[in-house]
Amino acid sequence: MIPPFTIVLRTRNGIETARQTFAALRAQSIPTGRWIVMDCRSTDGVRELARRYGARVLDVDPDAYFPGRVLNRAVEAADTELVVFVNSDTVPLSPTSLVALLSPFAEDPSTVATFGRQVARPKALPWVRGDYETAFPEHGPAPEWLPLSLPFSAVRRRALLERPFYTEAWASEDTEWGSWARAAGHRVVYAPEAVAMHSHNYTLPEIWGRRFVEGEADAFISPEARRALDVARGLLSTTVRDLRRAIRGRAWAEALRTPVRRAVFWAAWSRGHRMGALRRRRAIRDTSAGQSTILRLRRDA
Repeated sequence: MIPPFTIVLRTRNGIETARQTFAALRAQSIPTGRWIVMDCRSTDGVRELARRYGARVLDVDPDAYFPGRVLNRAVEAADTELVVFVNSDTVPLSPTSLVALLSPFAEDPSTVATFGRQVARPKALPWVRGDYETAFPEHGPAPEWLPLSLPFSAVRRRALLERPFYTEAWASEDTEWGSWARAAGHRVVYAPEAVAMHSHNYTLPEIWGRRFVEGEADAFISPEARRALDVARGLLSTTVRDLRRAIRGRAWAEALRTPVRRAVFWAAWSRGHRMGALRRRRAIRDTSAGQSTILRLRRDA
């Protein structure tokens, strides 16, 4: 028997993709339980749509949005054994995706978390498809560097109450929690049969913002120093992979953009990581730099 669960979604407008997500959840082969929607003052009707699906809508101040804090608040508001996290732009692609995501909890009581396979959207750029195929293989385990991915995942509420999502940095709360769970000996399951569609064609400013906060977060998740050689290897390997994919697909414009895009990708991560390492070393609790970087991009979007 699958334990009772609450679905937690976060929304900030985006009603068109939310419609797809909500409909796909309602079409699952099992009843989808209770819904909690954490909404950042949406104005396009997504709040009303959520209520029509029976969701409990909780308000979030968009100018103070901080993922770890918002998610911890949602976990406290839930009252079921499991909490299922679904991004409002993550669309389950099979009626059995939710069953596949939750079955490991019924099969093994030691399971503390699961996460599903994410596939890129049909209009995803070649480099985006490459990143998702690397992170979320169709068969076998997820890569070692991805211990948990929240856009389509489930966690035992008790574990999250005992050890909430961290708030030391703005991003990668799922990676940090999954890393902690794995180090503590808990069972976290990658369920590739739990397939959902989710991706973003980030612009260069958006890539900078995302990678900056991810670099900052990585300094807290993996405190060991990253050598410049490691970053150079990452830059070279991802650039070569993207170029090969673009050339195979005769996407010449994408091939031309690849070196600049990957340079921004790794430069932003390096800068964020340096800032995070400094904050960690000096015990600086001010998270405003990473938060303001992302919120400015959200306001400009």
